[in-house]
Amino acid sequence: MKKELLIYNLNMKLGIIIDSSAGLTKKEADERGWGFLPLHLYINGKEYIDGIDIQASTYYSTIKLDDEVKTSASSPGEIMEILGKMSRENDFVIVYGLSKGLSSQTNNIAMIARDLDNVHVVPSNNVGYAIVDACEKIQEMAKDEKVSFNDIIKEIEAIDHSIYGIAIPDTLKWL
Repeated sequence: MKKELLIYNLNMKLGIIIDSSAGLTKKEADERGWGFLPLHLYINGKEYIDGIDIQASTYYSTIKLDDEVKTSASSPGEIMEILGKMSRENDFVIVYGLSKGLSSQTNNIAMIARDLDNVHVVPSNNVGYAIVDACEKIQEMAKDEKVSFNDIIKEIEAIDHSIYGIAIPDTLKWL
C-alpha cells in the first residue's frame, strides 16, 4: 500500500487522467489539461481508438445488432506513457477511469501505477459524465491551499461511491 500523502502545498499541481469511457474526446480532455487513455473498439475486425478515431455518438449510430463488436482496455504502453508523463509534470495525479466492474482498465492502470507514489487510481464504479463532473470538482478543490492530496482522494472516492446508475443493454451479445 502506498504511503499516506498529507502534504499541503500552496501551489499544488494536480494532474488528472481519464479514459474515453468518460465520454470526452482526447481533444476535449486536452482542453481541460487532463491526460487521456483511450479504450479500443473493434467493429467487424476494424480497430477504432475511442475518443480519437470515433466518438460515442458515432459509435452508437454506426453499429448494428449483427455486427461483430469487441472492446479492449488501453494498452500497457499507452498507460505507462501517460502515467509517466503526468507523474513527472505534476505533484500529484488522480486517475479516474471506467468502472472496475465493467472492464480490466482500472485494474490494469493500478498495476502499472503501483510504483508511482504521487499517483492515485480511483477504484472506480462509474462511467460517463459522472467521471468528468467529479474530476472538475476535485480540480477546483486543488486550488485551495489548505487542501491536501489525501483530502482530494477522500473527496473523489466519496463522490464515486455516491453515484449510482443502471445500465440496460439492448442486447447481451456485446457484453
